[in-house]
Amino acid sequence: MRGMKRVLKEWNRNSFGNVETQYQKIVDEIEALDARINSEELGSEDLQRKRDLHSRLWAVSKMRED
Repeated sequence: MRGMKRVLKEWNRNSFGNVETQYQKIVDEIEALDARINSEELGSEDLQRKRDLHSRLWAVSKMRED
């Protein structure tokens, strides 16, 4: 069983990357967009990007829970 767990963890890391790193990158990008909102008006592309990031953040958060 231990060998199987190790293999699965390695497969997961190779398939999905480091989930914590992905999570933090998404949060950083959302925060950067939020900072821009305070200094300028965002265009429709930026607003769509922010929606996409929130969707990805939710998906990555679910991976963190598992």
